[in-house]
Amino acid sequence: MAQCSRGRKSLDLGIGEARYKRLFCNEVEDLVDVFVPVTALGRLYGLAVEQLVTAKRYVKQTPRLWTVVQALRMARAKLGLA
Repeated sequence: MAQCSRGRKSLDLGIGEARYKRLFCNEVEDLVDVFVPVTALGRLYGLAVEQLVTAKRYVKQTPRLWTVVQALRMARAKLGLA
């Protein structure tokens, strides 16, 4: 409420899925990744990044894989490797 009283009309909660965001936002905006390579090396880089983005999307949309990733992150944090 304090931000509203200061004249704020909108707030960007950043990318990603989070339960708290659904409490405040009833609107979802789709994100699009765009790669525009201008050199041969840029085209190679663009292809590699595109494959990584596709793999990340697949993992996040596959509940079993996403559970494994979360467990690995927790284990890494406990070991102090984060």
